[in-house]
Amino acid sequence: MPARTTPTAAPDSQVPEEAVTPLIRGVAVLEELTAAGGTMSASALERATGLARSTVDRIVATLARMEYVRLDGRDAVLTPHVMELGNAYLAALRLPALLGSRADALADELDESVSLAVADRDGIRFIHQATRRRAMSLSFRIGDLLPAERTAPGPLFATEWTDADWTRWRTRRTTDPQDRAFPAVPPAPHTRDPDEGFVRRTERAAAEGWSLDDQLIEPGLVAVSAPVRDPRTGRLACVANVVSHTSRHTAADLRDTLLPRLRTAVAEMEEALRQAPPAEPGPPPAGLALRTGASKQELGREFIESLARGLTVLTAFGEGRESLTLTEVAKATGLARATARRALITYDHLNLVTQTPHRTFTLTPRVLSLGFPPLAGTPSPTSRNPTYGP
Repeated sequence: MPARTTPTAAPDSQVPEEAVTPLIRGVAVLEELTAAGGTMSASALERATGLARSTVDRIVATLARMEYVRLDGRDAVLTPHVMELGNAYLAALRLPALLGSRADALADELDESVSLAVADRDGIRFIHQATRRRAMSLSFRIGDLLPAERTAPGPLFATEWTDADWTRWRTRRTTDPQDRAFPAVPPAPHTRDPDEGFVRRTERAAAEGWSLDDQLIEPGLVAVSAPVRDPRTGRLACVANVVSHTSRHTAADLRDTLLPRLRTAVAEMEEALRQAPPAEPGPPPAGLALRTGASKQELGREFIESLARGLTVLTAFGEGRESLTLTEVAKATGLARATARRALITYDHLNLVTQTPHRTFTLTPRVLSLGFPPLAGTPSPTSRNPTYGP
């Protein structure tokens, strides 16, 4: 299996001195397992991550103890319990819970697939899917990362890009013109002037308030998108996307026949956001630090305590806990402030959390890259705490 470039930390970013190296390595293993569909051998993980085999074995042993993977012979296999990381992000975001039923109703009415997407730097990730089976060779899952320029939602998100965002996008297009860092999509076709084409599509999206994908992902796949705006800020909360096949609709048909109904549904979604009461925070997971310590005592050096503790930081977030201070993260996890701080510094470097001007932290959509897409169609424990052992 050839090495794959995972778009995690920025290529030119340097690892902060206080970052937790085992946590960086553990995230890399989870992302490679995710990109591979949920199953990889230790040898394949060694080649894909560039880590020593002994390091890979210890990471896999730790993830197995946390019940995020199971061992099947020589293979590490993601388990549904790893979805608690992505579920923490989705619960904190609230959009799937608030808008998912409306997306489902629109899919039933149109008999077409409907999705909700959010921006992830110069890509998009799906946070909800209402799928209608069609004769399509591709199907996308919640958490899949797609390049913005090959989607209908992409130009709408790009209307809010800064100059730095455009520079990052052009750098990515130069270094990865065939989208090899996006395993959910086929390699990009060789087209004339694709970059400026995306710029023009963004300009049209800004002027018209909607966007089309006319077979940019693959032949036969078409989509139309409209923005769902946050009533508090006026900025994009997410994008609603209707996907069809050219055997049913051309891109022009989508615009003429389905876009009006999509816009009506979007207005209903925005009203739902406007009327949504504040989230009531439930209790965060309890006793996580104690359990990781017990596992370290039992397993010794095979258990990487700094990796396990770092991953528990992500589970501190959830509904009503969208934005947390360092003190709140430490209290929720039972970790020392210094330990929680180093984990947050590491996640900021990996683009898994972002720090707000008010000195609080929020999860980013990239958390969905940690095991979520391959398991998105399976039930997952949303409230069960990991036991890290029998």
